[in-house]
Amino acid sequence: MTFLMSELPTSYTLMLTDEHWAAIQALPHKSQQEDAIAFLMSYAPNTPKQLLPNGKLKRLHGEHRHLWQYDIDRSYRIIYSVDESARTVVVEYIGSHPSWGSSVRGRRIRN
Repeated sequence: MTFLMSELPTSYTLMLTDEHWAAIQALPHKSQQEDAIAFLMSYAPNTPKQLLPNGKLKRLHGEHRHLWQYDIDRSYRIIYSVDESARTVVVEYIGSHPSWGSSVRGRRIRN
């Protein structure tokens, strides 16, 4: 199931799946879960491409340049894409740092 988080006054629609919610709940510490939820509910739907002064948000390079990465901490990431024409933020992955091109917990990162 995909959730559309458009009830709040935002600039973009945030798209999350049940798998993403489960990945948030699987983060080992409550503070990591809270950080992920705060980012996804407030920052991502409003300013998904605005870099943060703490360096936790970056645009990826090379073949993944269409993706953005938010560092929950040194070990865990949220990776998403932004469709400007549809004004949509699509969460692609939540979990430990991915090994690009290989399966991460059974899920490949889309190109």
